[in-house]
Amino acid sequence: NDTLGQEVGDLVLKQVAQRIIDFDEQCLSARIGGDEFALVFEQELSEKHKLIQKLYSFLEKPVKVGESDYPVSFNVGAVEFPRQGKAFDTLLRRAQVSAQEAKRQHDFVFFYTEGLDEQHLRKLDILEHLDYAAENDELTLLLQPKIETQSGKTIGAEALLRWNSEKLGFVGPDEFIPLAEQSGLIKKLTQWVFRQSADYLRHLNAPDGFSLSINLSAIDLLSDEILSVIAELEEDMPALNRHLVLEVTESAIVSDPDAAIERLNWLREKGYQVSIDDYGTGYSSLAYLKRFPMDSLKIDKAFIDDITTSSKDRSMVASIIGMAHNLGLKVIAEGVESEAQLEQLKSLECEYIQGFYYAKPMPADSFIEFIKQHTADVVDV
Repeated sequence: NDTLGQEVGDLVLKQVAQRIIDFDEQCLSARIGGDEFALVFEQELSEKHKLIQKLYSFLEKPVKVGESDYPVSFNVGAVEFPRQGKAFDTLLRRAQVSAQEAKRQHDFVFFYTEGLDEQHLRKLDILEHLDYAAENDELTLLLQPKIETQSGKTIGAEALLRWNSEKLGFVGPDEFIPLAEQSGLIKKLTQWVFRQSADYLRHLNAPDGFSLSINLSAIDLLSDEILSVIAELEEDMPALNRHLVLEVTESAIVSDPDAAIERLNWLREKGYQVSIDDYGTGYSSLAYLKRFPMDSLKIDKAFIDDITTSSKDRSMVASIIGMAHNLGLKVIAEGVESEAQLEQLKSLECEYIQGFYYAKPMPADSFIEFIKQHTADVVDV
């Protein structure tokens, strides 16, 4: 309906429903939602069962409405009664969760496996409690120092969001950030991060040349709410643009490159520095990279891990650094955990590093003490 309009969408659904009715007279079929249908078979099925293969053949053909053919795609979730559930609500939920998994894996069918339902319920719990995390003081920002490679001076930090839920305990960012992005809650979290970061900068009495990096998702980057938050914070802290670095991933930009580039240009015109995060793990081409308005590039930890033992990894890192320098960009290497890695990066003229070799992410108070021990002068990023 969203793509073709209500009338065409309804005609497509009617034809799909008729296909399902005609599929097998011995199975029970029903429409259970807008574009969801259920089929009940008496026999036990498997991925290679002829009924599954027949169903795929039945559904894969385009739907003809008027003079036009419309391709349709389906994802099927399969659950077994009574072994995988006896109550209707349980069976339906597990079938729906399995269909979502089939879509995630780009498969036609996914057969329910034990634990999948619990994972789904865990995600629902996370989303329910995450909505209130900021108001309940459950969120915190940790700061990981950014170090000038040649001198060892602390010239900034990256702000990393952490969540310790009263109900769920510690929830790792790898678990809650993707869900926040999928649900749209990421905008609310990012606004909290912006405000907290501005408070930290005031608390640190940040000198010129000191920067705090904040991660922006694709949703954040294109959100008008972020512009309002920036304008609000600038009223109390006019020099905010001299101290905030906005980190975006390659995937955040290439999802809508023209809109992203327009927004990044706007931010840079306002005086904010832009850094490409996790470079090398996304999907951007060199043609896109040439267009991206940015000041620095961060090499993903995956390329740093084996830089001292793999000539291929060292060559790749050297190539990335050389390319970045030719484009007028400075380079940050993340995930530096040993002196040997540090020395390799020094020899390759990588400007800045982050990693456990110098410090793990830490609370703001601990960061202040760290700065006192590791900063004589600050330098511009």
